[in-house]
Formats: sequence, C-alpha cells, structure tokens
Amino acid sequence: MGRHPRRSADPAARRRRRRLWLDAVLALAGVGVAVWRLAPTFAEAGDPAALFAGLGWDWLAVALVLAVASLAAYGELYRALLASGGQRLPRASVQAVTFIGNAVTQAMPSGGSLAGGAYSATALRRRGVDTALAVWAVAVAAALTAVTLLALAPLGLAAYGVLSVPAGVALSAGIAVACWAAWRASGRERVVDAVARGVLAVARRLPYVRRTDWPSRQAGRVNRFVRRIGHLRPAPRHWAAFGGIALATWLLDFLALAACVAAAGSAVPWAALAVGYLIVQLSIGLELTPGGTGPAEAGLLAALLSGGVAAGPAALVVVVYRALTLLVLGLLGWAVFAGVAVRRARRRRRAVSS
Repeated sequence: MGRHPRRSADPAARRRRRRLWLDAVLALAGVGVAVWRLAPTFAEAGDPAALFAGLGWDWLAVALVLAVASLAAYGELYRALLASGGQRLPRASVQAVTFIGNAVTQAMPSGGSLAGGAYSATALRRRGVDTALAVWAVAVAAALTAVTLLALAPLGLAAYGVLSVPAGVALSAGIAVACWAAWRASGRERVVDAVARGVLAVARRLPYVRRTDWPSRQAGRVNRFVRRIGHLRPAPRHWAAFGGIALATWLLDFLALAACVAAAGSAVPWAALAVGYLIVQLSIGLELTPGGTGPAEAGLLAALLSGGVAAGPAALVVVVYRALTLLVLGLLGWAVFAGVAVRRARRRRRAVSS
C-alpha cells in the first residue's frame, strides 16, 4: 500500500497558527498576573463579597456615565475631523462607528488598535467618506489623543513628586512643541508622498505581492490620496477644538476612575491616581497583552496602595474600573453592532420586497 506524499504546510497558515498560540499565551499570562496581584489583596481584606456589597451604586452610576461620555467624546473628535475635511455625518452614525470600533479593539488579542482603526476607516467609507479623509481622521484622532496624554504625563508625575513642578511643566511643553513640529513636517505633501511610495516600494519586495500587479495598480491611487491629504489644512481654531476634545476624552475617563474610588468608599488620592491611570494607559498602548491585562491591574493597584487606599477598596477599584472600561463598554459596542446589523437587514428586505 503506497504512501501518499505529505503535503507541505502553507507558511502563512503556520505563521497564523503560531500567532494565535502566542496571543493565547499572552492573554493567559495577562490574566494570570492580574489574578496573582489581586487575589492576595482581596484575601488580605477579608470578605470580598462584603466589599462588593458595600459599593456606592450612585458613584458607580456616575463612573459608568463618565466612561460612556469619554468614548462618546472620541466619536465627537471623529466628527470634528471629518467636518474639517468637508464631510458632515450624523452624530448617531459616527458614534456607532466609535463604539463598535472600540469593541473590535478590545476583542482582538493583539494589534487591537490597528484592527479597531481599520474597522473605523472602513465603516466611515461605507457611510460615504472618501478613503483619504477616513484614514486621515482615524489616524489623526489616535495620534492627537496619544500626544495629549503624553504631554499631560509629566504634569501627573510632578504632582506625584517624581519630577519637580518646573521640570514637569517644561517637559510637558517641550513634548507638545516637538509633537507639533513633527506633525507639521509630516503633513507636507512631499512627506506624505514619500511615505506612501516607500510603503509601495516595500510591498513590491514582499512574497506573493511581488508576483502580482497590485503595487503598480496603486500608483494612481497614491497620487490621488496624497493630493487629498495635502488639501486637508484645518485652521488653528479647528486644531484648538480638536485638542480640547482629545483632552476631554482623557479627563472624563480619569474622572470615571476617580468615581470608582469614591464608589469603593475611599478618599481620592489624586496624585497617586494620576500615576496609576498613566500606567493603565501605557499598558493598553503597548498591547503586550489584550487590553493591557495584567500590567494595567498591577500598576493601578500599586499606585492606589501607595496613595493610602486600603488593600480591599484598592483591589475593588481596579476590578470595577477595568470591568467598566473593558467589559461594559465592549458589550455596549457589540450591542450597537447588532442593532446596526438588524437595521441593515431590514432595509435589504424592504428593498427586495419593493
């Protein structure tokens, strides 16, 4: 009985399987770190059920409203950016894109921000926004919020005592100026053109892609894309509005965390809370684990304990805040996704029946 020749595995499929295994390992590691840090703290506090029973539900409701408002402010940043490019979309439509994009980001084991951004740009295109403006709005919203938090970070460290106040203010101002100069340079048409053509040059050398005519077919599209980006020149007052909205997204989210501390029955240690919040956002941004799980919880717990919050309430704050921003907002986004899908299905049925 002859042997069948062994099929060679697809290298791309092998890489995808390895990536899935790595994602699973990182996710489990993140959860393990979170449990490892939180479980002993809860045990030290005594009865965890009593801690949860003692939550201030009024403050918890305030935290939920603030967390939702923070994400909604990010949607308003999308709307403002799109309006500056001449495209005005209904508020409900853009907010749906925002909440679903956040759910996609949270659901991805790794590369969540890229997946969420790709979804948002695609969804905006489906709503009639041209490709260049959609990509620009998504990219600028992400960059502007990141730069805003980066510029605020030295002020938080100064409040905590890690930096002197003059050093914190100077460093914050320096970061803001440097980022603004970099953005001005990157917004020039020749820089955008060089970046876009560099991407195509790399694509021509990639396996599979180089055997197709895809890179050559993109040349005309790159020219149109670059010209469109080159015409996007918001006025200074618009940039001031964009910056204010970006600041509001962080401020509302930070206040949601403070409301969680109040819900746990503790006084808010503002300086330590600012450092803990920065650690959470850094962990999320690095994406070493899904949603920064593990490092985020450990860092926030350490900051709260250093600020004088008792062990039990500190652990409770970490669990409640992360549940609100990860689970509740994620579920809300998927609920919006389901609602949008149902409405589209109804429209298709009506179109067919008519």
